[in-house]
Parts: sequence; C-alpha cells; structure tokens
Amino acid sequence: MTRLSAVTVLLASTTVFATGERVSLMPANSPLKETVCVSMNCEAGTADATVTTRACRDGLEITVTMASGQRRLTQVVPTNADGTISSTDLVRATSQVLKAIEEGPVKAEAPTTAVAKAQKPKKPRGKLLAHR
Repeated sequence: MTRLSAVTVLLASTTVFATGERVSLMPANSPLKETVCVSMNCEAGTADATVTTRACRDGLEITVTMASGQRRLTQVVPTNADGTISSTDLVRATSQVLKAIEEGPVKAEAPTTAVAKAQKPKKPRGKLLAHR
C-alpha cells in the first residue's frame, strides 16, 4: 500500500503543494482518502469541498460538490472483481478530483473497456475501386 501512495504522490505532484483547501470525504473510509489528503486538508468540520463516493452498478461514483452547492465533478470509476479500484484508475480519479476542486468543473471521461472498443464500428479507409 505504501508503494501505491508513493506512486500517487509522484504522479499528482504538480498539484501537491498548490493548494490548502479543506476537503470533507464521505464516507470517511473512502478509497480516495490516502491520495486526496496528501494535497488537501481533510477535516471533519467546515470544508471548501465535499468528495462523496458511493457504489453503483458500473463501479464507484465520485462526486465533488463545493460548499456553495455547485457540483463540479461526477465520475464513475470501474472496480475490479473484488470491489477495489485499480491503481491506474485511482490516480486518474484523484487527479480529476484535485483538478475539479482547484480549477472548476471538469468533464468526466467515460470509462474505456475492451468491450466498448470492440463494438465501435470501423470506418472504411478509402475507395474500393481505383481510378485509372
């Protein structure tokens, strides 16, 4: 687990020392706790932003809501068979959360899967008949 935290810190290092916002995590045992609390102040009292995670059909839904009530990010992160988030998806989700808190609303990326890529229709690459 310490390797995951170290990798996360290195990958999210551009925003680590940039802010001092107070963040509240709901629930308290959120999988983002270790990664978000590295660069933000995680406090139980008044907070500038609230990061909420909840289980849904496709994985884990992450929502960032500011103290004013503005929703800045809603993103679904896929989970593994055992219900955990892969380290790559965790780093991506953490960077999206930090960006949403610091810069404003972020357009969430759709989760990419091999099935979704396989179902995409292929475009023809050119004409079938050659001109003389």
